[in-house]
Amino acid sequence: MHVKPLKVRWFGATAIIAALVVAGLAVPPSAEAGIVGSDLVSNGGFENGVPPWTTPDGGVLSIDTQFAAGGAASLKVTQRTRTSSGPWQSLDGKLTPGSSYDISAVVRFDSGPDTKEFILTMAYADGYVNVARAVATRGQWTNIKGSFTISDQRNVAGARVFIETPWVPDPSADPASNLMDFRVDDVSLFEVKPSFEWTSSDPLIVPKPTEEHPSLGVKDPTVVFADGKYHVFMTTASQNGWSMATTSFTDWSEASAAPITYLADSPIGNGYTAAPQVFFFEPQGLWYLIYQAGDPFYSTTANIDDPMSWTAPRPLYPNGTPTVIQQTGGWLDFFNICDDDLCHLFATGDNGRLWRAQTSIEQFPNGFGAPELELQDTTDNIFEASMTYKLDGSDKYVTMIEAIGHPGRYFSSWIADDLAGPWTPLAATEADPFAGPANRTFDNEIWSKEQVSHGEMIRSGFNQNLTLDPCEPMSFLYQGVSHTAQAPDYVSLPYKLGLLTAVGDNPISDMCVDVEPAVSQRKLAGKVNLVVSVTNNDSSPVSLTVTSGFGTKTIADLAPGKTTSVTFNTRAAETSSGAISVNATQSGPTGPVSYERTIEYTAG
Repeated sequence: MHVKPLKVRWFGATAIIAALVVAGLAVPPSAEAGIVGSDLVSNGGFENGVPPWTTPDGGVLSIDTQFAAGGAASLKVTQRTRTSSGPWQSLDGKLTPGSSYDISAVVRFDSGPDTKEFILTMAYADGYVNVARAVATRGQWTNIKGSFTISDQRNVAGARVFIETPWVPDPSADPASNLMDFRVDDVSLFEVKPSFEWTSSDPLIVPKPTEEHPSLGVKDPTVVFADGKYHVFMTTASQNGWSMATTSFTDWSEASAAPITYLADSPIGNGYTAAPQVFFFEPQGLWYLIYQAGDPFYSTTANIDDPMSWTAPRPLYPNGTPTVIQQTGGWLDFFNICDDDLCHLFATGDNGRLWRAQTSIEQFPNGFGAPELELQDTTDNIFEASMTYKLDGSDKYVTMIEAIGHPGRYFSSWIADDLAGPWTPLAATEADPFAGPANRTFDNEIWSKEQVSHGEMIRSGFNQNLTLDPCEPMSFLYQGVSHTAQAPDYVSLPYKLGLLTAVGDNPISDMCVDVEPAVSQRKLAGKVNLVVSVTNNDSSPVSLTVTSGFGTKTIADLAPGKTTSVTFNTRAAETSSGAISVNATQSGPTGPVSYERTIEYTAG
C-alpha cells in the first residue's frame, strides 16, 4: 500500500473562471485568466473606419451603422466573388511560433440560407489553418470563438487573419447561399499564457511484441499505485485488432524494463477490448477493470498482482446499448467514479458529447440507468477519453476530456461541486489547455510533438473515489506518437506512453490550503483533555472551526507559518476513540472557501 506522510490539508477554489458550461452550450475561451499583452487586432470594433482591413480575395468593405454587435458600427462585406472574400488584416511581426492565442469575432447575415457556417482562418507564408468555426442563423449575431497554438516550424512572416465561409468549387453557381453579404464586428486576438505547465519524460512504456501478440502500439493507459507498485493497464494495437495488457514496477525508472503481460491470455480472452480503467471497489474488496468492448464491460479480481486472475468480461448494460446512445451515435472510453452514495459512469462519443449514468453503491456494478448529457459542444472541443477525479479533502471534482487541436490532441478541463455538474471551465481551450502542445515541454527527446492523448492522472489513492492531491505535483500518464511516424492505418501507429509532471503553480495547486492539524491527550486533575494543534503552512491567513463531542472552538485568522491550539475538557478519566472535525476557511478571489476534515484519536 502507498503510505504517505500523515498530513491533513484543505483545498479551496481560488482561480476558477466564472463562465458556466451546461449541455447545449459551447465552451468559451478561457483567455481572461492568462492574457499576455494587448489585442493584436487593430480596429476590431470598426469604430475607426475600414483600415487596416482589406479584401485581397474580392468583395467590398464598408462601415455599417445600422447594425452593430457592440459600439456604433460594424463592417459590411458585399459583392463577394469567392468564399474567402471577406475582411483580412495583416498580423506581420505580431505572432510568435510556439505561442498560443485566443481568437473571436461576431458575424451576422440577413439574406440567403437559414444558417451558414463562418470560419476564422489564419493565413501564413506556408499555408492556411482554420482556427475557429460557428454556424450562424440568418438575422442574428453569432460569436465565433476558438484558440490555437502556432507550430514551432510555422513561417509567420506576413501572417494574416480573415473571415470566410466554407469553400465550394463554384460559389457563383448558387451565389445566394455561397456569396451572400455579411457583417463582422468585435474581432479580437490575444496571446495566452496557459494556466497549467507540464514537462514530459521520454517514452516509458513501449510496445513489446511477441509471436502470439504482435503489438504495434501501447495506448489508453490507466494506473494505480498499490502495495508498493505502480500497476498500469493499457490497450495494445496490432493488425489482429485491439486488446489489453498490463505491467507493474516500483518506480518509473523501472517502467521501460518491466515485462508486459497480455490479458488476452487471461479469462478476459481474445476479442476486441480496449481503453481500460482500474480501481479498487472497497465495499466488495475487489479490483475492477472497466473497458470498452463496444458497450462497457468489466472484469474483477481479488489480486491485482495476478494478471491471470481477472474474470471473464461481463456487461455493465446486460440489455444492450441504451436507446439514447443508439440515437446519438455511440459511446466509448468509459470511466467510473463513486461518491458516498452513487457510482457515476462517464463516457464520450467522438461527437461533442459527454455522458453520465449512475447507480447506487449497493447495486454497483448493476443498475446503471439511462445516460444523461453532461456537456455538449463541437466534436473538436469534446472528443473522447474523459477522466474525472475528486480533489482530495474538498468537495470539488475535476474532469478532463481529450480534444482535437491544430493539428494535434490536447486535454480540456472543467470543475464542479457535484459529479452531476454543472461543470465550469477550468482550462478548456487549445491555447489554455489542461495539458497539450501549448503547455508541455520535454525533458529530453521531443517524441510526441503534436499529441497529448488518452491517459490517466496518477491518483493519491486507488479506491473508487479516484482522488487527486492538489498539494502534491500532478502527474499524468499519457499516450503519444511522433508527428513523423508513418503507418498504413490507425491501428499501426506506434503509440508509446510517457509521464507528464506539472511545473509551478496552476489552478488546481492553487486550491491547496496547506494546514496541518494534530490531536493529543493530556490528563489534568485526573481528567482527559484533548488538545488540537493546527499549523498554517499556507501563504494566506486561515480561520478554523474545531468541533468535537465536547464542544466547538474557533480560531480566527491564523497567520501563515503560525501554530495554535485549542483544548477540550472531556470531564472523564478515560475516553473512547473518537473524531474531531476541523473546518478551514480562507478568502479567495471568488469569495470565502471552506472545507472540512476529520482527525481521529484513540481511546485513552
